[in-house]
Amino acid sequence: MKHKIALLMICLMGAGWLNAQVTVWPGDVNQNGIVNNIDLLPIGLAYNFFGPERDSIATDWAAQEADPWPFVFPGNINFANADCNGDGIINYFYDAFPIYVHYGNTHGTVTPDVFPMGMQGIDPPLYFDSSQLVAPVSAGSIVRLPLMLGTEDIPVENLYGIAFSIHVDPLVFDVDQTQIDFSQLTWSNPDQDRIFSVYRASASRLDVSWVRTDRNDKSGAGLFATADFIIIDNVVTLQKPGTIIRIDSIKMIDRFSNETTVSGSDLYIELSPNAASGTTVPAEKPVTISPNPATDYLYISAPEPVESAVLYDIAGTRVATIHPEKADFDWRPEALPDGIYYCEIQTGKTVARRKVAIHH
Repeated sequence: MKHKIALLMICLMGAGWLNAQVTVWPGDVNQNGIVNNIDLLPIGLAYNFFGPERDSIATDWAAQEADPWPFVFPGNINFANADCNGDGIINYFYDAFPIYVHYGNTHGTVTPDVFPMGMQGIDPPLYFDSSQLVAPVSAGSIVRLPLMLGTEDIPVENLYGIAFSIHVDPLVFDVDQTQIDFSQLTWSNPDQDRIFSVYRASASRLDVSWVRTDRNDKSGAGLFATADFIIIDNVVTLQKPGTIIRIDSIKMIDRFSNETTVSGSDLYIELSPNAASGTTVPAEKPVTISPNPATDYLYISAPEPVESAVLYDIAGTRVATIHPEKADFDWRPEALPDGIYYCEIQTGKTVARRKVAIHH
């Protein structure tokens, strides 16, 4: 039944589809010449569809010829482009991973993505709720913010996928430790039928993408995710009383790939006098994980013995746990598919989170 619904979303091609090859650049799903967070959205639209395998099942950054599938996205983009690894099925672990590996890569002529400017008070907003934030915040603290989509007065209609960017001051926030939690059961995610990615595009920008996988839109408003921002411990150049977290470059689609305009937002966060004065906090040995991407093992180093290390997949499911009680150790998680994971490391004093790529 799900596939019958999906057929209404796409164009069924005529007999001529058998005659023309499709040139696939693994990761550039929408074929606009650049790999970015927008490319995850069509993977959700075509999730679990089957088609012809490529002659070579590979994800190298190179033009790869493929037999076309009998379905296209709007804009006449063939579904074969969403089968990034060429194995004949569109899924998360093997088709979203090339987006991460080749993020930012370009080929040919780049057609920049267009992000309509939303209007405050008119379009549904995407914003951080600061109502529970205790200000000012100090160096080394975790700023936990609910990420909201839509309001009671301006709800969202027919959400299937959304991509956006979060901008922060790299002198204030460590984006490597920022975590966006999509695991809660919310109006947009009552059933866990979604995939998502959070990519560190630069020291000041996170590119986020979230899309459902079941061909069912959701309408509503309220909590969408939760974000943890960590104020850096060693604030040495900051000379201002506050900082801004900005959300922009938003693209929201329904299950037919129709777009709805969403308004972005700025959140001002007051910093404590100690942070704003430029006071240097003695730096502690950071938590590190290497190699990254990893193949068959992770080497974890922490400033003190690690009580627990937990790996979560991108859907927020716990996939592996150990209790090493050592500060430096090797970890060999078994039978994990290639993909993006989050490693949460608990010591007696702190909890550190790191993004880890596994590529065998």
